[in-house]
Amino acid sequence: MRWLFIKDLQILRRSPLVTALLVVYPVAIAVLIGFALSRGPETPRVAFLNEVPAGQPFVLAGTKFDIAGARSALCSRIDCIPVSSEQQARDMVASGDALAALILPPDLIQKLESLGSLTPSQPTVRVLVNEEDPVKARLVDDRISSLVTEANLKISKQVTRISTNYLTLLLRGGNFNLLGQTFNVLGLKNTQRILEAVRPQLPANSPFAVALDRVIQFSKLARQNLNLATPLLGSIAHPIDVQKEVVSGSPPSLDAFAISVAATVTLMFVTVLLVAGSLALEREENAFARLTRGLVGRTALLLEKVGLGVTLSIVVTLLMLGGLSLFVHIDWGRLPLFGAAIVAGGAAFAAFGAAIGGAAREVRASSLLAFMISLPIAFVSLVESGTVSPALFDVIKVVRALFPFHAALDAMSGGLDAAGPALGLPILHLLRLGALSCDTWESVKVHLIDGTYELFRYFFALPQHVNREDHEVAATRGVVGSVLTLLEEGATHVGVATDHVIESFRNDMWPTYKTGEGVDPALKSQFPIVEQALAAAGVTVWPMVEFEADDALCAAAAMAAADPAVDQVIICTPDKDLGQCVTEDGRIVQLDRRQGTVFNRAGVSEKFGVPPESIPDYLALVGDSADGFPGLPGWGAKSTAAVLARYGRLEDIPAAGDEWDVAVRGAGKLAATLRNQFDEALLFRRIATLQPDAPISAAVEDLRWTGPAAGFAELCDWLDATGLAARADALAAARARAG
Repeated sequence: MRWLFIKDLQILRRSPLVTALLVVYPVAIAVLIGFALSRGPETPRVAFLNEVPAGQPFVLAGTKFDIAGARSALCSRIDCIPVSSEQQARDMVASGDALAALILPPDLIQKLESLGSLTPSQPTVRVLVNEEDPVKARLVDDRISSLVTEANLKISKQVTRISTNYLTLLLRGGNFNLLGQTFNVLGLKNTQRILEAVRPQLPANSPFAVALDRVIQFSKLARQNLNLATPLLGSIAHPIDVQKEVVSGSPPSLDAFAISVAATVTLMFVTVLLVAGSLALEREENAFARLTRGLVGRTALLLEKVGLGVTLSIVVTLLMLGGLSLFVHIDWGRLPLFGAAIVAGGAAFAAFGAAIGGAAREVRASSLLAFMISLPIAFVSLVESGTVSPALFDVIKVVRALFPFHAALDAMSGGLDAAGPALGLPILHLLRLGALSCDTWESVKVHLIDGTYELFRYFFALPQHVNREDHEVAATRGVVGSVLTLLEEGATHVGVATDHVIESFRNDMWPTYKTGEGVDPALKSQFPIVEQALAAAGVTVWPMVEFEADDALCAAAAMAAADPAVDQVIICTPDKDLGQCVTEDGRIVQLDRRQGTVFNRAGVSEKFGVPPESIPDYLALVGDSADGFPGLPGWGAKSTAAVLARYGRLEDIPAAGDEWDVAVRGAGKLAATLRNQFDEALLFRRIATLQPDAPISAAVEDLRWTGPAAGFAELCDWLDATGLAARADALAAARARAG
């Protein structure tokens, strides 16, 4: 696995531009997203005309207001552009140099101070606006409204205090200054006391007694009710008091949250794109089947890709954080914490990328799929509760739970800031998501074996072996052992086709087509034995009658390739007939197990000189001595390959040799032969064309090997090959333990 890791690093080194884009693009996107979330909206430019006389103080109820401080507060909310006249302000707003103009009239302070007098005047300020940009216009309205509200609140407090003083004067009495003169106010309390002292001195039947009692009662009631006015005025000045209590969440600082978003987006893009693309590249170059067949294995390959993604994402994310630390504060003392978050998040994203790479099968599709899935998940994960309907937010929570972005963001926030979320639960969530992605990532490869070819090969390759009942079984033992070896190398779905009867429907098409005549009886007798032995071993077997084993393999390959769960179909035979089944996308390939060579479309073209779809035309011209049809006279392998490589099909070959634009010796004679025997060539092509509708009673899942049948051990004993039963039992037990 180490050399595979080094190979992937070398691929990145040999593609510096792609590698740079893989690193720079996610970092740039992440930083933009992060700081777009954290920075406030752009400060609007506002022309500011202050017509209030310089140095004029603002005093209300004995309190002097800080005019310079108020101006600083104003210009911290908006970008104040000082102007000298109203016309200049209008011109700036009309031209778009400023979104608005704020004009303070000369009598503003005078009218503000009048609010504390008995003859108040309404103060006003003027605002000129440009609403060509509705978003910024709304921002100006909000800023100015907020500032005016704050100013009104401060002034109302002072006016309330003055009003309270007036009420106190009416209740208790005292001195009152007006226009430079001092007046003494008796007050309701003193009035009531004086009247109550005078009342006993009136005669009992005095006509003034009733009127005096009414005045005393009024004074008493007025004093009692005005006593309630002071707290009432206080409540008007400050009607709502906010008492904040945090019941859920301990949010990190806005800068820390922005950094967390930037780091998580970088981690997601780098890891998902790298792992998905790397795994898809192995499939696109048809290296995946060769690697997983025995060189490293499926699990080791997956772990290597995940390790590659985690390693690179750690480096890139730490570099990005290092760059951000030049502009914002990052507590590097918490490196072990946010480092753990990076590792866990990288592992989960890498497993997610492996799932995408496994589904896409090619680099371009995997890159597009990674973007199409990752970006919406990231944005959905940033939606907060309360911003959408409860039902929709429940759906969002399910998405967050199924994909690693939100858990990675929580882990990163908790790692970067002590005020962020707890670190343990998000990391456990990430590790679980990574494990689930790896568990669900199963590369289903279907292996289809030409049982007839294997039986012939082992019959002539192995020494004879006669069992105790005087049956020749050496070839059968060889075939069963070969299939078990394939299973031991990691094959999970296996099907074997045999020619239960050598003759087929093609014998009616050509009189010299192959038959069972001349086949050694010791070989011929083993066909039913090998079929029985393989079935007992738990392997699906198709014993063909009327059709041939090659037809069954063609039909099984088409059936398996149509199943979206199947990653690849591997036809295990070097027979040229099966080359026609190989597909352009690499879903169906041909394997020569003896040579360890996988033939994809390019491999078939290199071996025979023609692409897979031209194999039947090739055989029609050169013939097939093993199958018993001769082809056309004079057409050899080289000339046929040259012509078909140019024209593809028999019908597309020009009738006259001088019309050929490919250099072939004896072109005129070959063209004449094809022209004179064209119907015969078409017949040979029909014979050579495999039948994808051959009867096979199995689905892909039926091909999964789950272990031998109960009678396999007894059959192996009859074959004098008890070791085969032991191998099958050991393999079944190992797969059961692995789950």
